[in-house]
Amino acid sequence: MHEVVTARDQTLTRDLVCSERPAGQSGKIAITADERSGSNNEEMSYRLSANMSDTSGMNFFLVYKFMSPQVYKPVYKSEIMASLNGGFLWKPCSILTSELCNEDPEREIKVEFFKSQKSGLNKNLGYVSLNLGQLKEGTRDFPLMKGNKPQKDTIKFENCDFQRRAGFLEYIFGGCQIQLAISVDFTLSNGHPAERDSLHYLDMAKNEYLQAIKQVGGIVQYYDSDKQFPVYGFGAEVPPALSGRASHCFALNGDIFAPEVDGLEGIVDAYKNALKNVNLYGPTNFAPVIELIGDMAADEKVSQDNQKYFILLIITDGIINDMQKTID
Repeated sequence: MHEVVTARDQTLTRDLVCSERPAGQSGKIAITADERSGSNNEEMSYRLSANMSDTSGMNFFLVYKFMSPQVYKPVYKSEIMASLNGGFLWKPCSILTSELCNEDPEREIKVEFFKSQKSGLNKNLGYVSLNLGQLKEGTRDFPLMKGNKPQKDTIKFENCDFQRRAGFLEYIFGGCQIQLAISVDFTLSNGHPAERDSLHYLDMAKNEYLQAIKQVGGIVQYYDSDKQFPVYGFGAEVPPALSGRASHCFALNGDIFAPEVDGLEGIVDAYKNALKNVNLYGPTNFAPVIELIGDMAADEKVSQDNQKYFILLIITDGIINDMQKTID
């Protein structure tokens, strides 16, 4: 950390290392320190539109926070959009003004526009430079700049609005009930439990999944209203159907209709018991358990007086085989 903070412009640059390439040929990484300030939790919601002379291709934009002269940090990237009725209109988005400019009304905000290229060498179309004070005073239209020269193209902040975003603890103190569910990866990519380098190693003192459950669950459990946690597993052969087919969503306590266990100790006991009774298999599919928890949340009758927030904690070794279904 001290290397980053004391580096010139608080930006530390290092070479990326890859064993398959010669030194210095794997690119570089730049790490920039940013001291966050601002405590109002003010959120800016807006939608960008662009009137451009060239409406061909697919365009996107990046929003930058000013760090120091000639040093900017990207804080938002838009989706890639085609032109619509002779102009570009991106989806609404929001960002905390503390992330955008530390709530400083005079600090520069830079928005850069690009034409997307399949090669990855995106074409820079220009930028707009503004500050929070201008937006709060009602300025909405800005000329697109190239170098120091304004272009005929214009950028507009549509539906620009400022409001306070409530914090996590404010929701808790306001009566919002947290519902935590946990899902554990039992795929063979974690290594056979009998092997020392397995993440599911049978020696519980060296079992990395158990350590993760205790460390993360030990913190999150205090925010759950009833301390009853549904705990699932995925990617394993489950008895009695040990027939070469993996279950992508099973209850660790053996009862899919009542998967809840009592407290952190119940989670740990359910994990230990499941590890003794299932066979690690695969592939690693997240979508089934996400869909299950999504359905549970959708079935809840919530209102302003009965607020609930569902958290699904997935503990895995990092491999995902159904990425698109997981995103969908």
